[in-house]
Amino acid sequence: MPRLTRDRISEIARKILTAAGTSEANAKVVADHLADANMTGHDSHGFIRIPQYVADIKAGRRDPRAVPVVASESRAVVRVDGHRSFGQVVAEFGTRQAIVRAQAHGVGLATMGSLGHVGRIGSYGEMAAREGFASIMFTGLLGDAMIVAPYGGSVPRMSTNPIAIAFPYKPDCPILLDFASSIGAEGKLRVYRARGHKLPDEWVLDSSGKPSRDPNDFYSGGAVLPLGGLHGGHKGYALAFVIAVLGGLVGEYGLPEPAPGEFTSGSTIIAIDVGALGSVDALKVKVGGLVEYVKDTPLMPGHSEILFPGEKEAKTRQQRLKEGVDIEPATWEQITALAAEYDLVLP
Repeated sequence: MPRLTRDRISEIARKILTAAGTSEANAKVVADHLADANMTGHDSHGFIRIPQYVADIKAGRRDPRAVPVVASESRAVVRVDGHRSFGQVVAEFGTRQAIVRAQAHGVGLATMGSLGHVGRIGSYGEMAAREGFASIMFTGLLGDAMIVAPYGGSVPRMSTNPIAIAFPYKPDCPILLDFASSIGAEGKLRVYRARGHKLPDEWVLDSSGKPSRDPNDFYSGGAVLPLGGLHGGHKGYALAFVIAVLGGLVGEYGLPEPAPGEFTSGSTIIAIDVGALGSVDALKVKVGGLVEYVKDTPLMPGHSEILFPGEKEAKTRQQRLKEGVDIEPATWEQITALAAEYDLVLP
């Protein structure tokens, strides 16, 4: 498998997206987000997404040159119209809008609609945490994007609807919760399939509603299970439902209806000025005390350490920035095919 550095991933993504009609500014934002997703170990939201984004441009589902705008605002609340731009472009803009309002009011809330796949949503929590803000982000998909079966159901009626919660802690390492409300993100199934691997457990239902570990069963008319799987999925389903409301419905509310065949996506981020609660440094010390207490827990057999939320991504980023990341042959073949289509020489 080819091994790519962060800069090379970003440059390849930027060149291909630009060749497909994306503005230079939008291509850089998206390419940097894809590269960072790979660096943090979330390959499902990184390099592997380039063919999907190009396909969205070709099909007219994405306007690669669109710029998000503030559609309306009221004190601490702002509504962002993404104008069908890339999700990363819109979510970065919306996060900045929420931070600005939190600086003025202590709390800022931005809803975002008419946007594409936002990528790894933990990156927006990291963005807020770097400036001393805690945050909560919901991203909900509706309509044709349904791939998750509700608990007790055998066919899709929900989406993977992720949530991210971040709190400033160490530089480049906030406390960070970031996961889908399904048992696994669809992109992770994509990675397992591309690498020819079975799933870790029965993550999906096949087209007849039977539980399966084969990712191909999902892509052959199956469904993904909610977080918690076959026996605890009621909690993941409930989480997916409320995220569909707070992210999808609220994010899209009041904006033009999507074109026929397009999925409906919406995000909401809440930024909280931690400094308005007290000394940020003092709060970080208290968080550090909790981290040390939890890490001091006696370990179960087979475990070497206890990590706090977000620590794994931070460690993976440090390692991959030095060593690069392996790209599976199936994905690399798609990328080289796109490069040939646009007559590009890959860096």
